[in-house]
Amino acid sequence: AGGESYKVPSCIRGKLVEVNTALVEEPKLLEQLPEGAGYFAILLPKIENCDAIKASLLTQEQYEERLKTKKEGLPQIESTDDNSQNEKKE
Repeated sequence: AGGESYKVPSCIRGKLVEVNTALVEEPKLLEQLPEGAGYFAILLPKIENCDAIKASLLTQEQYEERLKTKKEGLPQIESTDDNSQNEKKE
């Protein structure tokens, strides 16, 4: 890009093997293909930490449930479209 640098925290200690440079051109890949071409980076964890890291990982189902729980805990924002405002005025 334009020479900017960004720090991205990681919960895994290890060696950065690869950064997905395709994200520079197509940042939407993170949203559109998160399980494929939308990966952020590849890390090689320290071998002595592998068992602990694997034990702490979530399954896909656990991850989706955690996201759902977090979304349910967020305050709901009322719609501000024109139709809902008109209905309230009448």
